[in-house]
Amino acid sequence: LRNVRALRTGFDAPGIVFAGVQFDARDSVRDARLPQAFRELADRLRRAPGVEDVALASMVPTRGFSSVTFYPDVDTIQHPKPFATYNLVSPKFFAATGMRLLRGQDFPRALGGAIPPVVVVNEAMAKAVWPGMKAVGRCLRFAPPPDGPCYTVIGIVETALFDRLLEEPRP
Repeated sequence: LRNVRALRTGFDAPGIVFAGVQFDARDSVRDARLPQAFRELADRLRRAPGVEDVALASMVPTRGFSSVTFYPDVDTIQHPKPFATYNLVSPKFFAATGMRLLRGQDFPRALGGAIPPVVVVNEAMAKAVWPGMKAVGRCLRFAPPPDGPCYTVIGIVETALFDRLLEEPRP
């Protein structure tokens, strides 16, 4: 237990609460309002006593994960299978969860305009896909080139444990 307590999970575990929210999937009018409903919920939670910050994510740690095929802008021998787990997160997710930003920047907030396609990767992915290279500024596609937009890597965060406490670091 002492060893597990000393383990760096990638999150500042004390004081963090991860919670799931579900809306009635049969309500198409509500589906159109989901983004706004989540923003309103996050704003209400921020005003709750003792809450320091709120961030949104499509998945919470240890509650499963999704994988995605990606196409980097370089050939790689180090990472022959182009698969990674992914999580859609809001700006400030990393700060709210205590995940350290190692290089680059966090996601920008939308201020009345569209946000260009950007991605933040973990250190395990940066090392596997671009060994010995700078990952910030590189391009990832989620459809075979030339289809789909180029998502520019704008930041690298520490590798967090998402599935279980004792796992190999993965992209």
